[in-house]
Amino acid sequence: MNQRKFILKSIFGFSVLAILLLAGCAEERQDSLYPPDEELEPAPVVNSLEPEGSWYAGVGTITINGENFMPVEPYSEYNLVAFDENLAEVVDATQTRLVVKSPKYIADSIEVKIATRESLFSEPVLYALKAAVDTTFGNLKAGEVVYGICADGMENVYVFINSSAKNYIMKISPEGETSVHIDNISYLRANAMRTGPQQNLYTAVAAGRVKVIYKYDDAGQQSVFTSLPGIPRAMDFDQNDNLWVTSDDQLVKVDPQGSAETMATLDLPLQALRVYDNTVYTSGYDENSGEQKLWSIAINDGQNIGEPQVVIDGAAAQWLDGVKINAITFSAEGEMYLGTNGSPDALFRYNLGAEAQEVVFPGLVAPNLYAMVWGEDVYVYASQINADQTASNVLKIDLGQLGASYYGRD
Repeated sequence: MNQRKFILKSIFGFSVLAILLLAGCAEERQDSLYPPDEELEPAPVVNSLEPEGSWYAGVGTITINGENFMPVEPYSEYNLVAFDENLAEVVDATQTRLVVKSPKYIADSIEVKIATRESLFSEPVLYALKAAVDTTFGNLKAGEVVYGICADGMENVYVFINSSAKNYIMKISPEGETSVHIDNISYLRANAMRTGPQQNLYTAVAAGRVKVIYKYDDAGQQSVFTSLPGIPRAMDFDQNDNLWVTSDDQLVKVDPQGSAETMATLDLPLQALRVYDNTVYTSGYDENSGEQKLWSIAINDGQNIGEPQVVIDGAAAQWLDGVKINAITFSAEGEMYLGTNGSPDALFRYNLGAEAQEVVFPGLVAPNLYAMVWGEDVYVYASQINADQTASNVLKIDLGQLGASYYGRD
């Protein structure tokens, strides 16, 4: 390599390529950087990106398939990958494939272009990067703290809000527009919420000696649906419109007329509950010892139950050490999602068959997830509360797949 070519390639690194990206057209760059007799290598060609069409900003990696890439380390110095003006870190490279970290940049119609140290930029290919987690859904005001959360069959989300001004239930449309659904509620919080038959809304409440499920009709009128022996923390409908409720360490079934029956007593205070595939899944946690379990309990003939089976034993699950399960939901494919108080990450995916877990969207879902619900689309909605319960968010989490059906939704 002659001296002039060596100097040229030395200066044609990250900083020069970034200047090229932001300055004029390709022909101008060629005239200004290269002597007339200096030959360039063929420009890269982008054939496709995986995942196709779009991916989540700042989550995982994107694979770029094409030609004329440089498989030379450090990869990011020999291959400049630009999403508009945002540079992506290259973590692996061959002549026909680049793997890059997804940039933390949200936009539609992004121009993806690639240059190597020995070429000009490729022709742009359009791509989209979308938000995996929206932390501003509902536009909460300062001092508003969210507790129970639920959704209806039209993708409207309902959240119970406590504030110094008043306690109320907010309705959030699929477009994020908010309105007061039930105003001036006397109790401080709803531990859990569900939409049910005839567009009724149900809240699980413990206020002193009062431990009840309230029902609100479509006109907002409140009535006591049922009273319970212990504190209700979670509830869910089954396909026969029975409401299954945790009540301290008891699993209670409430029939459509509001008659409550204790179906099982477990050995830990119950925290979370979800009905899926004719089975009740419920978790228990002891605040003093840290002992934790998650059970599956089959619903037989629509009314009776089988023996509780331990699905997750916290004593054998190191990933749950110091982590409390607060909420359970399922994808349509049967994957279990767990909302927790875990730090730094609070949302887990659990594969029942493989007995394996993984963090969902590392670095994007912080503690504390109090409750969560899957809508009718690809979004999970969660109430998030800080440690001293003085600030909150309503999260809209794009999981890119449908959730399992919630019974009772009209």
